[in-house]
Amino acid sequence: MKNESNALYLWVWSLSAIAADPIDGLGLGSITARAQRGNIIYVAPESGGIAVVDAGDPEHPKVVDRLAIDRSFSRLLVDGSSLVALETHEVATTFHLADPLHPLTGRKARADPA
Repeated sequence: MKNESNALYLWVWSLSAIAADPIDGLGLGSITARAQRGNIIYVAPESGGIAVVDAGDPEHPKVVDRLAIDRSFSRLLVDGSSLVALETHEVATTFHLADPLHPLTGRKARADPA
């Protein structure tokens, strides 16, 4: 007895639920780090500095400020009202987020050598 199957398998994936990244298309290039606080995204482009992106309107995000454009960052963390940015040479800079769209530079701390 021969078992013949006429089964048809169909897999469907819907990508419509995946939203586009709001920072795409802003011309920031490759990103080394990012952090988010509500609709505000802090982005560290590979080219240096930190871009502050207002993504309140996700279809029309805009860069509203740039910080420390002469330095490169490897990590960004939001801690309450502070943005902590770890530079690639292990110096941490704190930015005050009292006005989250226009952070003010706070203090720096250097990591102790191991």
